[in-house]
Amino acid sequence: MKPIHAFKWAVCALLIILMAGMSGEEHRPSAPIPDTRETIRILAAQTSENAEDAPKVVDAINAMGFDYRVEILFVPFQYYQQTLHQYLTTGEQLDIIYGTNSGLFELYSQDKLFALDDLLSEYGQGILNAVKPEYFKVGRTQGKQYALPINRDFASSYGFEYRVDLAEQYGLDLTSVKTLDDLEAVFQQLTAQTDEILPLVYYNGQDWDSLGDDLGVLMDRGAGGEIVNLYATQQYRDYVERIYRWRQNGWVMDTISMSMSNTDYLRSGRVLGSLSTTKPGFDIQETRSVGAPVRSIELVAPYVTTDQVGRAMWAVTKNSPSPELAMDFLNRMYTDPTLYNLLTFGIEGEHYVFVDREQKVIDYPPGIDAQNSGYAQFLGWMYGNQYLSYIWNGNEVDIWDKTREYNDSADRSRAMGFVFDTSAVEEVWMNCRNIQNRYADALEQGYLNPAVYLDQFNRELQSAGLETVLADKQRQFDTWLGEQE
Repeated sequence: MKPIHAFKWAVCALLIILMAGMSGEEHRPSAPIPDTRETIRILAAQTSENAEDAPKVVDAINAMGFDYRVEILFVPFQYYQQTLHQYLTTGEQLDIIYGTNSGLFELYSQDKLFALDDLLSEYGQGILNAVKPEYFKVGRTQGKQYALPINRDFASSYGFEYRVDLAEQYGLDLTSVKTLDDLEAVFQQLTAQTDEILPLVYYNGQDWDSLGDDLGVLMDRGAGGEIVNLYATQQYRDYVERIYRWRQNGWVMDTISMSMSNTDYLRSGRVLGSLSTTKPGFDIQETRSVGAPVRSIELVAPYVTTDQVGRAMWAVTKNSPSPELAMDFLNRMYTDPTLYNLLTFGIEGEHYVFVDREQKVIDYPPGIDAQNSGYAQFLGWMYGNQYLSYIWNGNEVDIWDKTREYNDSADRSRAMGFVFDTSAVEEVWMNCRNIQNRYADALEQGYLNPAVYLDQFNRELQSAGLETVLADKQRQFDTWLGEQE
């Protein structure tokens, strides 16, 4: 295998030391016996730091006694697609990959992924039992399952997370904030007192179903049936005008030349908060990551869309010589608490300790924190079945029951499970996508003046043939909707 720059396989071997002779004979260590088990290779994402002990985690996984070896390439999120493309292009062995529904759908359309139905039936019954049937609609097309949903917070609600210490320092009361207008009043109060703290880092919270690409959406959290041009709606205009005003006021952190996460900005103490997705346990999660008390307020009630369910999925590539073994490992990931928690939290005693073993509550060992841990990834939402997770100290012990309730009680978009196939309008769609890439993010982050650029954006979309895309998406959606009923 050719090496991939900046990464190496975290490879584990079980070393069996043979002790020679009987009692009284001289004991001489023999050479270790090579591990001849078949190997499966997994491409997993990681945060950019605190992962130096990943090889130890893989060692522990391989010590669990599977009939095969596991090799895991842990790749920082920002390099994941590049690395995946290289493996799929060269044809090197790669069995299991992580991705979004839209990305995996594209790979399946290119015949890069196995259909999983037969594999699930024979080797993946644990997955079928763990995940509710409705969520398998995401990752399925033309009667074939090409990707597996991950048990986690499928619903999304949008809100504002903020540093409690900074809010208290400047006398800001966010308990009654319900809308962006309410939030704007808080920002005015903060900026009247100091210019050392900015009100927010930007993140786009939405209450429409993007249907994968925002080029034709369902408004009102997917409740309707008419696919419309998002960028021509009054709601979108009002939103980008607000964000532009906030940036002109100097209220939004300029992140265009920096590659830090929202958590990094909050940790810096230079911003009050961030527009974010929220969920049960979110405040504890962010407090742990930021290293300071964080609280959140909900601005958009939870709802479930294809994009949200499909934000994290697993698939088996056709580069795999043993798709059966790949599915066996995935099945274990969804059903084996020991495996799941190794991947999520690392090694007991080194990366975490039990605070309450009976309640499965864990925390950092003495002297260890998020900054110096060798495996502080906390990516449980990625590893198959978050309901198997230990409970991080500070979370409520019924956090996963609340997550189930959160998912079950959230509104569903009517299009949950629908995936738009662009092949019939590929050239027109790509032209519209290129125009969207030039305007949408810059408008939504307040860098472009909507009074100047929003109408120009819409004119270019219309000239490129957006109506053709909308019509084809509506046709496909109507057909899909009829099949569900």
